[in-house]
Amino acid sequence: MREKVLATIKKYNMLQNGDGVVVGLSGGADSVSLIAVLKELQPEYSLRLYAVHLNHNIRGEEADRDEEFVRRLCRKLDVELFVFSRDVAASAKELSLTVEEAGRRIRYELFDKVLKETKSTRIAVAHNMNDNAETLLMRLSRGTGMKGLGGILPVRDNIIRPLIETSRQDIEAYCARKGLDYCTDSTNLSTDYTRNKIRLELLPWLRDNLNPSIYDALNKTAGFLREEDSYLDSLGAEAYKVCSLGNKALSCQALSEYIPVIRRRVLRLFFREYVPSLKDISADHISALMSLAEGKSGRSADLPYGLRARREYDRLILEKQVNNPTGFLYELELNKPVYIKELEAFAAICDKKTEIKENLLYTNCFKRDIINDKLYLRTYHGGDKIYLNGINGNKKLKKLFGEQGIAPSERCRIPLLAMDSEVLWVCGLKTNDRYKCEDGGVYFYFWRKDSK
Repeated sequence: MREKVLATIKKYNMLQNGDGVVVGLSGGADSVSLIAVLKELQPEYSLRLYAVHLNHNIRGEEADRDEEFVRRLCRKLDVELFVFSRDVAASAKELSLTVEEAGRRIRYELFDKVLKETKSTRIAVAHNMNDNAETLLMRLSRGTGMKGLGGILPVRDNIIRPLIETSRQDIEAYCARKGLDYCTDSTNLSTDYTRNKIRLELLPWLRDNLNPSIYDALNKTAGFLREEDSYLDSLGAEAYKVCSLGNKALSCQALSEYIPVIRRRVLRLFFREYVPSLKDISADHISALMSLAEGKSGRSADLPYGLRARREYDRLILEKQVNNPTGFLYELELNKPVYIKELEAFAAICDKKTEIKENLLYTNCFKRDIINDKLYLRTYHGGDKIYLNGINGNKKLKKLFGEQGIAPSERCRIPLLAMDSEVLWVCGLKTNDRYKCEDGGVYFYFWRKDSK
């Protein structure tokens, strides 16, 4: 097994000479064999090894037994051990997570803590080939994309999995040859958990009735899909450069030029502008962005991590949600830009065409006689109407917003150009047909400074 693990380490470039490695050590066969084989490889890479054990305080005496076992093992292997005790069940309830999810979160927080304390560079966990097969089937049954079907990544950031190409059968055989005892977690034998049902019932049935090499087959499939997913990600990264407008915005037109599989990858990268991890970004969230990019200007969608996405003309914008701006009213004087602090943008009425070198969000042209009256940029008032030739009369903005699918909470974000009480333009949506002008009139501009 040593040579197989060494080949995996080299294949995925998991270790460098002199690395400090924090090893998750539960006391089970997988983690015991992991720390033992890394101990064998210690001279080859000049490794500094540290073990971390978490007592979940769930299995009573059995958990205490595991803790004592790993203490004895680390003394035998001469590996420094960090032991922690946490009430994982209480944390799960407090965080509204399953016990399994809460335990995982706490373990990785502790791994990071020890990583920093010991000035280490890698976290090694004991996922193996069988775990990968279980994960692939579990994700497939729940529905997932290519990334999910790639299974457990051999390397993710500073986390490495040296046993990912080693079967559980080989792991147990290694422990037997080396005379290594290990603990058995009784919860792993319960079919109350989905993963255990797959491990104890589904995979053995597939092996006995469909394919004796089912674990190898599933792991090869996951490997192929990871490679193809990586290639598509590289295409997505190139497309993202083309679509990005900077300042947390994408060009909807540029995005539409790509096939959906690339568009989805561009939008995943778009989320990276704000979120540290894509763990909570689901296919539904990506679909919401796709719909915005393909839809009409003025629409928006709320997203995880306190984010909101909105469509403004050709721009798909991602931003942190803030309280809706309070009502505002700004008088516009000819050729004098005004800063609209509530929207962090500028507006101006100009008597001739003007080149705006910043991020131009809205522009329109109106008949010149509007400059004889006072002009305002303001927010929506209940009862506002706009004249449209199509209905040969006035339409209430409340009805217009409803037809455009604009939520009430978003309506105060849409600036209105008004002349006294008459609405000339609902920016990005409708222009008052009495004052519409194709060219040669006065020009309205609304823009935002580029933060780059």
